[in-house]
Amino acid sequence: MLSAPLLLSACASERWTYSAPGVDQKAMEADRSACEEESGIVRLGDEQKALAQQCMMTRGYTMKKVQ
Repeated sequence: MLSAPLLLSACASERWTYSAPGVDQKAMEADRSACEEESGIVRLGDEQKALAQQCMMTRGYTMKKVQ
């Protein structure tokens, strides 16, 4: 699992997408929304973005950088 400092540095300048086996786009969006809400990402701080990313990984998602 990635550490929070690594995730924080990734949040600032890059965009990421999530995927998980057997999870469709609608379910992924619901999970992403729930993780963002739980992390307080509405404030758009790097710490909240890292928490949302950790939440998604905890739910079984892998992260992939958007090119």
